[in-house]
Amino acid sequence: MLDFLYYPVSFVMRLWHELFGALLGPASGLAWALSVVFLVLTVRALLVRPAWTRMRSARITRALGPQLTALREKHRHDSRRLAEATAALHREHGSSPVAGLGTALLQIPVFVALLHVLRSFNRPGLSFEQNAAIANYAFGPDQVASFLQARLFGAPLSAWLTMPADQLASFGGAPVAAGAVAAVVVPLAVLAAVCTHLSMRFARVDPSGQPAVV
Repeated sequence: MLDFLYYPVSFVMRLWHELFGALLGPASGLAWALSVVFLVLTVRALLVRPAWTRMRSARITRALGPQLTALREKHRHDSRRLAEATAALHREHGSSPVAGLGTALLQIPVFVALLHVLRSFNRPGLSFEQNAAIANYAFGPDQVASFLQARLFGAPLSAWLTMPADQLASFGGAPVAAGAVAAVVVPLAVLAAVCTHLSMRFARVDPSGQPAVV
């Protein structure tokens, strides 16, 4: 249903894997992990301009604060006139009260597609051999088998904490313990949370050094 997202996402990930695979080896777990990381960075890079637009609009909105307050007071009994006057004020100053909303909404389907592609490497109910014989969007069967066998610190790349033992066994290669998955997933989740927090803090500061209104 969302193939129009799954194929581009998997194609970009495949390009990054081919690049890192040429340096580290195509079966390297690090090469696969870096392909996921750089896919995310690619998406973020494509959204730099919308993010800049959001920050610019936030600065303008902050500067228009007194005028917006006056409009709310003037039209407090007429919501339609208030909406029209607010929109006109933003148009006059080249800003938008919803700037940046599109940026956030664009990221959601992309990351949903990434999660789907990663989970489609190891389809539930199928053995390693069966999964390795099925293409995964832009990835051919050989690449699927490579991904399934790749490990990062002993854990399969698309495993999750509560993955059943039979699915862990379907990755092929050496047996995988749930503890090995937790030892990788938990620190990475903490690191991701810290990076997200720092990213949000920086995003709330405009180039003048003042907190941005979001």
